[in-house]
Amino acid sequence: MTLTTHLVCAPDNLDGLYRVLAWQAWPGEQIEPDMPLVSLISANERIWIVAAPLGGVLAEHCVVEGDTLEANELLALIEAEEKPLGVNTLLGEDTGEETLSIAACLQGHRTDQSQRQIPVDLMALCAQLGLAPEEIGEPATLTIDAVYRHVRTELRLLATLRQMLGSKASN
Repeated sequence: MTLTTHLVCAPDNLDGLYRVLAWQAWPGEQIEPDMPLVSLISANERIWIVAAPLGGVLAEHCVVEGDTLEANELLALIEAEEKPLGVNTLLGEDTGEETLSIAACLQGHRTDQSQRQIPVDLMALCAQLGLAPEEIGEPATLTIDAVYRHVRTELRLLATLRQMLGSKASN
């Protein structure tokens, strides 16, 4: 099994600004699908309960009680165990030349046999995420876990930047 991080975002049909009212689940807590995670409240007192889209462990709150947000903003991260997906599951059957022609793959693909080649499934994952393997690390240390760690770090940074920009806009 592979541990994957899933994003929990505010519903896309929120109408206007909502404030984070209260969390019902905490980081490190085992959660079940459809379990209430967080309550949001609008200016006109409409309450919206956001439920877990899947079971797993609540890894992180990306907003705190009192924060103001809009539709689709990142609320939390859930880590869940999943069966590993092969490259054919991610990209379909035709993954050879077409996948390796994606710019993110070309940047990290080594054709020199004296250098270690990055596995095709790892290159395909980078391509799917729009990443150049060099953004993540040296080819010798590049693993699927390293890609996931890189993406989680970038998501946390994005959430922090959104909070900072949101607080400046309200001042």
